[in-house]
Amino acid sequence: MALSRLENDQTNQTAYEALAKRGIPVVQLLVDFWRQFPVFSRDYIRVGYEAVRTSYNYGHRNIGLIVFDNYTDPKHGPGSWGIVKGSRMASEDFGVNLKLYP
Repeated sequence: MALSRLENDQTNQTAYEALAKRGIPVVQLLVDFWRQFPVFSRDYIRVGYEAVRTSYNYGHRNIGLIVFDNYTDPKHGPGSWGIVKGSRMASEDFGVNLKLYP
């Protein structure tokens, strides 16, 4: 199992590929950077969706989401990106006004 790293456009992908070529199974944890390796992670899209759905069920129709400013980049901010994506999906489904605060 391996934690994927992406920093200043430098990754540890080649190290994982070298392990895989030697027959060593590689599984990414938390972040899905490379499609050739399976990943175990949180479902950030569902987290965002459920947060808005729950707020809606409590009667809220205007929701502010404070999020890291990397939310537009699924590689550099996968958690933030997923939460925003799920929140936007739910805001459309439930007719909620969602405002982002990066």
